[in-house]
Amino acid sequence: MSTPGEQQVHTFSTTFPSGTINARYLLYLPRAYDAQPEKRWPFILFLHGAGERGNNPALVASQGLPKLLRDQPDFPFVVLSPQCVSGSHWHTDALATVLAEAMRVCRIKHVPVWTFHGARDTIVPIESTERMVDALKKCGGQVLFTVYPEAGHDSWTQTYANQQLYDWFLQWRRSEVHLSS
Repeated sequence: MSTPGEQQVHTFSTTFPSGTINARYLLYLPRAYDAQPEKRWPFILFLHGAGERGNNPALVASQGLPKLLRDQPDFPFVVLSPQCVSGSHWHTDALATVLAEAMRVCRIKHVPVWTFHGARDTIVPIESTERMVDALKKCGGQVLFTVYPEAGHDSWTQTYANQQLYDWFLQWRRSEVHLSS
């Protein structure tokens, strides 16, 4: 488990028919996490860009929300930031596995998801995000998908600067999410 108020590195290993994945993730718990064990904390899954792939979680912490957390020890969300292994892409099965590893009770289809992508992204094709959104919808997930028409690969700056994102996160409580099994 992580120390509240800090991002800490964790590892996980899982086997799929295509092979074994050994990966790392950062887990951030709000400073008051241990003091309020009965509280249901809002949750953010942060997926980094291609430049942060590898086996060095410091790369993940250098961008986006994990970077912001260094200066916000009272951030009121649990944040899970997995690291995609070198030469690979995000796979919904691997993401569901790391969520289960970190949460022990989580099934991704029960977690509301809001994805963001720049329409002019030349690094990660928008079709990659569309496939993830489609897969989540097929399994009964509740998904929002925002495309920034003028953004390139950096969709995170606009996303994490948007207060609507945090308001959206705070509207959800696990008991309010009623999706079919």
